[in-house]
Amino acid sequence: MLVEQKLFRLDLFYRLHVVPISLPALRVRGGDVSILAEHFLARLNARYQRQIQWTSPALRQLTAFTWPGNIRQLHNVVERLALLATKPLLTAEMVDDVLRQEEAARRPAATVAESLARAVGNTGQVPAVTSLVAEFATRAGGPY
Repeated sequence: MLVEQKLFRLDLFYRLHVVPISLPALRVRGGDVSILAEHFLARLNARYQRQIQWTSPALRQLTAFTWPGNIRQLHNVVERLALLATKPLLTAEMVDDVLRQEEAARRPAATVAESLARAVGNTGQVPAVTSLVAEFATRAGGPY
């Protein structure tokens, strides 16, 4: 238990543990993904005054994803798609692009230097950027 490992405060545990709720992860509730995605998109359409819709392949693409971040991650992905959409239909290709970004964001911290180096490009600053990342990671006590 996280409390025993001193990774979670006991007082906060008891504050939240009034009524225990067991809810399976989104990845095992595949049918809920499309329902939630439709709901989120409808709310986002209202908020941002848009009229975007899903294609069936796009919803299938969302349903096939594992959603390690559960509903919060799904909402963020739907919001990103809604905000960045330049057409009224969200396609499987658009979803695939965003989900690939999600997978890239989950890579180990060791790829941060690589990501920064890619962002800098071939300007000759790659060694300097990599060195800075290593130094900051070392100071923070984590891997890089």
